[in-house]
Amino acid sequence: MTEQEYRTAGGINKSALWEMRKSPAHYKYLLDHPAEDTPALHFGRALHSAVLTPTAFKRDYRKAPDIDRRTKTYTAWKDSLPDGVEELTAKDAQIIRDMVKAIRKDKRAAELLRGTRREKPLFWTDNRTGLLCKCRIDALSSSAAIDLKTTTDASSRAFQRDAMKYGYHLQAAHYLNGIEAVTGNRPDWYFIAVEKSAPYAVHVFKATDQFIEYGDFMRDELLEAVKRCTESGTWDGYSMDNLDAPEWALDEV
Repeated sequence: MTEQEYRTAGGINKSALWEMRKSPAHYKYLLDHPAEDTPALHFGRALHSAVLTPTAFKRDYRKAPDIDRRTKTYTAWKDSLPDGVEELTAKDAQIIRDMVKAIRKDKRAAELLRGTRREKPLFWTDNRTGLLCKCRIDALSSSAAIDLKTTTDASSRAFQRDAMKYGYHLQAAHYLNGIEAVTGNRPDWYFIAVEKSAPYAVHVFKATDQFIEYGDFMRDELLEAVKRCTESGTWDGYSMDNLDAPEWALDEV
């Protein structure tokens, strides 16, 4: 299944659930208006392809000539690209090569990835809500589910902060529920974090039971909210809340 086929297929993914955390209106808007592509997303897709499916990477990406994009030479090169082939700037292509080398050199990351199935799409019905769900796993074996993350700082403290900020706990829980529903197996969950600048340091993280349980709790609540809104047809924005002065402000009084 191609990335485009996966994106258009039915099913609730982690990104949609993460929007539901804000409000039902945010969730519904994402469904009706899929997020536009960005340079960061384009780079991330290319890196994932280079690491996980190198044959497809060679087929689907081309390094652009290091010339002025306003020239006829560049325009002619761009027009010569086969349908479906994406361009990479010379700079991004070199960074991706260096990041791939760093991951292959890291013994823990290389061992985790060895013999795995890559870019595995899964579809299942959530047993609590009856909602159709989906995910696409970077790498999967009988004992490990692996997600590749790019970051500016792969240190433990910084990555933990990013994990909470971007909902990595929700992602891990959602994917593991899918794996268990489809295969009957619930492997350990790992993140391979690789920095986007030299020396392209790699850091492997194994998710703890506490991390997954927190994600499971959030996932259950969000899916129940999606079910309620789907049944009622109502997708409200933010609810009414009290507004208190934060503790840090009171300390300054």
